[in-house]
Amino acid sequence: MKKCFILITIYFLIFSFAYGQNQNKNSASAFGNIQRNSVYVELLGIAGMISINYERLVPLSNKNGLGFRAGIGSAEALTSFIEVNLIHGKSKHFLETGIGYVDAFDYPDQWVSFKLGYRYQAKKGFLFKVAPMYIINFEKAKGNHDVFGGIWAGASLGYSF
Repeated sequence: MKKCFILITIYFLIFSFAYGQNQNKNSASAFGNIQRNSVYVELLGIAGMISINYERLVPLSNKNGLGFRAGIGSAEALTSFIEVNLIHGKSKHFLETGIGYVDAFDYPDQWVSFKLGYRYQAKKGFLFKVAPMYIINFEKAKGNHDVFGGIWAGASLGYSF
């Protein structure tokens, strides 16, 4: 399972960099005027308590784009994750929906998250995100009710370049 996770992460990163090379940064769209790469710290959120993230935006139209995100974090154990987001908006304010997959090292926990949130991304680099989410923990689905799953939220601060 971890090999599959690593391969998917590499695929998304390569795809986003290759696709990003062909983008016209002078277009009049919302996605033509914002930075494509972001690094940020998320408190709570997909990975548990805290995580470090890298995200790449890929424009789809004037107001829509995809975000591919990967990172590492900490819950009770070290976690790694990938997430795909659909981003809609203009200027600096965006609606962000996404689905992510998390794998905890040294624990059998794996979970999927679904989120709907707000994204503020300034043209000069400041990034702020906040999102409620719903987490489905596969161990809980197997009958282990001692693991976390359910409604959760996260907030992120970072820099776009």
